[in-house]
Amino acid sequence: MTAEGKEVIYENFVTSDVILDWQGKSYFFPSKLAFALFFIKQLEITEHHFVINSLALPFSVLYICHQKVVMFWYGKNTVMVMSREICN
Repeated sequence: MTAEGKEVIYENFVTSDVILDWQGKSYFFPSKLAFALFFIKQLEITEHHFVINSLALPFSVLYICHQKVVMFWYGKNTVMVMSREICN
């Protein structure tokens, strides 16, 4: 929300659309992934590295972007994942 209480980003849970009201325009995205890719493009960071602390949506973004990125997470499953033997 803005300082005036106006919503800037919101999601329609029925249709899964994300709506962004920004710079005097309304943008409609069919998914969170489409919104995230738009957001990254607007940041103009395509030639830079960035860090995302999560897995679900960020993994999808990274899969589409093909950029050099560090993605990390921590949780109860971290120990399990990190202790698995690597299959050759």
